[in-house]
Amino acid sequence: MTFNWEDYLTLANKLSEETLTSAIQEAQFRSAISRAYYAAFNQAKTFLENTDKILIPRVNIHKYVINQFQNSPDRRRQKIGNRLLVLRTYRNQADYDSTITVRDETCQEALTLAKRIILAFKKIDEMEE
Repeated sequence: MTFNWEDYLTLANKLSEETLTSAIQEAQFRSAISRAYYAAFNQAKTFLENTDKILIPRVNIHKYVINQFQNSPDRRRQKIGNRLLVLRTYRNQADYDSTITVRDETCQEALTLAKRIILAFKKIDEMEE
């Protein structure tokens, strides 16, 4: 059985909903953003591999996947790519930038982006059936 990448989004939602002390609340937001990104990113990667039959390179994989969607003639795919790029920016900040404060608003925006990306893939799959 293969791993369901949407489970990362479920975990991200749980992390963002739990209210703990403010000392670790930001860590929860950062973790939720990261999991939300990987839920969406891995859905995108899997879509390219399974639907488009693209062999994804191991180098610059995130940029490659995003570019495949942004450079598509299909506007739906372009929107996925653009949203994924914004989500990646949030994830990079959450994972690597200790100088910024990650707040609930940013976390919720990241979760919304991830949900929209995943929903877009479901709609594309429905149209192709």
